[in-house]
Amino acid sequence: MNVPIGRRADVMLRSLVRRHALPPSMQIRRVLFSTGTSASSQAPPLLPIPISWSSTSIIAWKPGLLGWDVETNLAPKFKLLREMGLYESDFIAIVRRHPIVIGSNSENALLPRFKVWESLLGSKEILLKHLRRCGWFFSSNIENVVRPNINFLRDECGIPEDRVSLVIKRQPSFIAQNPDALRALVDRTDGLGVPRESRMFLWVLSALHKVSWEKFEAHVKLMNRFGWSNSEFIAAIQKCPTFLWFSTEALRRKMEFFIKIVGSTPSDIAKHPGALELSLEKRLIPRFHVMEILKSEGLWTSRDKLHIFFSLSGPIFLQKYVLPYKDKLPKLLEVLSIVHEFKENNPDC
Repeated sequence: MNVPIGRRADVMLRSLVRRHALPPSMQIRRVLFSTGTSASSQAPPLLPIPISWSSTSIIAWKPGLLGWDVETNLAPKFKLLREMGLYESDFIAIVRRHPIVIGSNSENALLPRFKVWESLLGSKEILLKHLRRCGWFFSSNIENVVRPNINFLRDECGIPEDRVSLVIKRQPSFIAQNPDALRALVDRTDGLGVPRESRMFLWVLSALHKVSWEKFEAHVKLMNRFGWSNSEFIAAIQKCPTFLWFSTEALRRKMEFFIKIVGSTPSDIAKHPGALELSLEKRLIPRFHVMEILKSEGLWTSRDKLHIFFSLSGPIFLQKYVLPYKDKLPKLLEVLSIVHEFKENNPDC
């Protein structure tokens, strides 16, 4: 009979710890999650996590751990995680993303690397968020990649470290890229005519990090077909470079909406490219319907430019364009995304 691997691991683990005097749950928690008498007083408190959720789950994922010596191999690994200030609730996610934590003998390198990233990102909470999502942090090369990149941006590009840190917090992979690739990105940004002393230089640089040359060229051709000149395209990048992250299909649909439905000119869109980052289905179309309803009822008195109308935050948009008319025009709330915004911001209504 085939027994699920999780069940087999659980049985084997319980057999392993049954050799000791303590009950299984206490034994596993003592061995894997104990900090010992020398643990830092600032370490997070132990949480009452069931064995089947924590230790057993890790071993079910990597059954080969059952062949390891618990006291010699595993205990130091989990002690290291606690010394980093991690909670038990993070252990499984961190180990799955970063098997190097338990799969190598690099404890002496992991903790300093953790501290460097914590310093670069500004807080342990931000680092934990990225550790849960990205699998490369503990394998990043601090001395040969990260520090040289920071030094290059500071010394040769004239970008202060505090400004670089803003980009690192949002996009840490930017500073962990190959130094040659970073220099190539700087050349591309220089080629767009963005002054290095401009505050936008670094943001354009980080945006291009996620855009291949092929995708960039495809966007240029697309916008040319809609009437943008190359100079307008470059000017738009300098104002809002992250619109380049969207697919050509998404940008095509938004451009058609603005030009054919809203009545904007290509030049107007180029002057306010941030509108291209807004969701077509969740933001642009519903708000345009609201505007049409107000105009049909003779209630449109706004002097807001269209790009402002579309970019207002949900609560402000509701206060200006929906709530004053919700009794007279309940159909405003029939627009799906407006209903969603209304319920989120007015839970008692």
